[in-house]
Amino acid sequence: MVKLSLGATEEEKKATYDLLMKKSVKWAKVLSVLFGIAGAGMACLFLSAIEGPFVLRLLIAALALVIAPYVGHWYGQILFYGYLFVGSNLSKSGITAGAVASAAGASFLTSYLVGGRRAVKTMGILWLVIIGIVVTVGVYAGLYYYVKFQAEAKKLGCAKRLKMFAG
Repeated sequence: MVKLSLGATEEEKKATYDLLMKKSVKWAKVLSVLFGIAGAGMACLFLSAIEGPFVLRLLIAALALVIAPYVGHWYGQILFYGYLFVGSNLSKSGITAGAVASAAGASFLTSYLVGGRRAVKTMGILWLVIIGIVVTVGVYAGLYYYVKFQAEAKKLGCAKRLKMFAG
């Protein structure tokens, strides 16, 4: 298993940390927008579908609109570090995106030829489980490395507190 680090020397660590911050902010912005859209959808749902006093529904809708982009911003950074971890481990193993696509295509084709539509549905469920496991491992590893790198950068004195939509 590949273990990620910021580098050996203090200069390497600072340079790597700055680069990672720039990249993770891009992911954070994208997920912030996506979560903001989801928050707007939830706000509409709270206003229209939930029964109760209008003021309470309005308060819940406003909370959804405000909180969702911040959650997306933080989650985007976590996903970025998870992507680095999973990507580095897969590339070390020689597993490329093309190899995964070929394996998926071959498994679906073979399933259809051998077992028909039902086998393809089963194979689809299995691939979703595999993808779910990889994403779950990526999120946990991303959270681990996010916290680890922030703590290490804080020791170096170069930790940055991210602001929403900061470039």
